[in-house]
Amino acid sequence: LIKDVKPLFESIGLQFEGRPFAMGGTNCAFEVSGCVKEVFGTDVDFLYWDYSLIVGQCLACVEHWFQRASLIPARPAFGIDGRSKYSPITEETRKRGYAVFHFDKRVRSALEKSLPLSSNKTLDDLNQMPPNVRGYQCAQSDKQICKDRKWSTYLDPKEPCNKRSHQQSWHPGWQWHALQGHLLTQFLIEVLDDALSAIGAYASDPETLLETLRRQEQQFFSNFFPKNYSTKWPFPMLPTGESIDAIYKRPNYCSIARLPAQIRYAGILTGYSGNYIDSSYDRGTNQTDQSVFSAHEEVQLMWTESNYQTHCKKDLLEIDHTDWFLGATKNSSPKMILPTDSEIAAYGNHVESLVGYIFICRAPGPDLDKKHQLGIEGEGDSLENGDYNITVNKKLVTGYTYIFGCALLKHQGGYIFPKRENGRVEFKF
Repeated sequence: LIKDVKPLFESIGLQFEGRPFAMGGTNCAFEVSGCVKEVFGTDVDFLYWDYSLIVGQCLACVEHWFQRASLIPARPAFGIDGRSKYSPITEETRKRGYAVFHFDKRVRSALEKSLPLSSNKTLDDLNQMPPNVRGYQCAQSDKQICKDRKWSTYLDPKEPCNKRSHQQSWHPGWQWHALQGHLLTQFLIEVLDDALSAIGAYASDPETLLETLRRQEQQFFSNFFPKNYSTKWPFPMLPTGESIDAIYKRPNYCSIARLPAQIRYAGILTGYSGNYIDSSYDRGTNQTDQSVFSAHEEVQLMWTESNYQTHCKKDLLEIDHTDWFLGATKNSSPKMILPTDSEIAAYGNHVESLVGYIFICRAPGPDLDKKHQLGIEGEGDSLENGDYNITVNKKLVTGYTYIFGCALLKHQGGYIFPKRENGRVEFKF
């Protein structure tokens, strides 16, 4: 998609930036939805929702993602695959003035069936086929060529890049993603053509058109979150009586270690920017560096080398990594003050309007069961009985409520933590 669309946009003076920021095996809530602006950026114009494999029937997850994503300052349009079970949420989003595009899977299915078969062809015939089509469709009687090319374009069985993590028998392979990229490319070309036609109709007065569109967008946005809005698909595990307003539509800050995330690449989290192509961003400290476990005064950004597929030198196999923050160890009781100055500069100064809810999230991994997903001892109301503890603005955390990979912290007085004089939050681990 990026390769095809970028030159088209540049031909009319527009800079196109694609951010392939998918996270494998990840729900859209509660971490991604709560950190949506930190993951995708505040300047994103179009977001494509594709979390149905993990989300399943959780309409609350989908709704929370759309509500939080709708607060991104650039006011993006949305795309979503055409699953009818999510249509009530997307229709509600559209009613309030946001552009939501459904991609009909029946069209995609028909297109796939029309692709030529690669079975029972000579090597010369196969070489004449486009690379993205070659080995995509096979007859039941001869599937070997499709199996050989499912995970890689390299046919040499000794090629290191063919040994890739996360391969699943049910997944259609890399060519499925290539086709998806081409379909989205066609969609963006169509939208671009429509925009140029609309501008052409106002060729004599483009400023009036721009002002009209801005006024309409502002009116749509004002209507999107009426004061009496309440969620239609609430999280069943959200404690009774807690503020829906704060969790769904009030400003928030999110310091997220996971990748891919714009807060990392733009240098907002640590002050050092870079990109995912050459790993020039601040990667933090490798977990193999034992010195950081002996003593550290500040919470440390960490990465686990075994999660990175470094054996392949020809391709960048993945950019989604569950990087993490190191809190307390046997020798250290570090602190963390949030939001940082750079986060306030990037996302605005909203510290005075914060309610005081604190979520700590950690993506599930193969070495973590649900009880220890946060890397902290204790569950429910017994958190303070473990070997480690957390204080928030000098209030001892006594427990938490688990909501889709995140812990809503609480103290003896409830879930809302008091503010410091400057409105920020100090964690002590």
